[in-house]
Amino acid sequence: MGSESKIRQFFFPSLTPRFLIRVSFVALGAYLFFSNVLIPIHIKGTSMEPTYHDGTLIFARDSPISSLNPKGPMWSPSDLLGTR
Repeated sequence: MGSESKIRQFFFPSLTPRFLIRVSFVALGAYLFFSNVLIPIHIKGTSMEPTYHDGTLIFARDSPISSLNPKGPMWSPSDLLGTR
């Protein structure tokens, strides 16, 4: 198999049932990862300058462990708080 054939196969794969199942698992995994573990946050405003610039997109870690702490969440001065 030549390099042109490999490139064509990479960009235009044959749509076999095995390929479609693999793509659906990758899509499901990405959806679950980016909706539960790393949450995308769009920065609005300049109050976080120069660390975070207005209009940028960052990914914040969702920490369910800190919300389950019976003494309350343990925040440090460097924590970023976001809302959904």
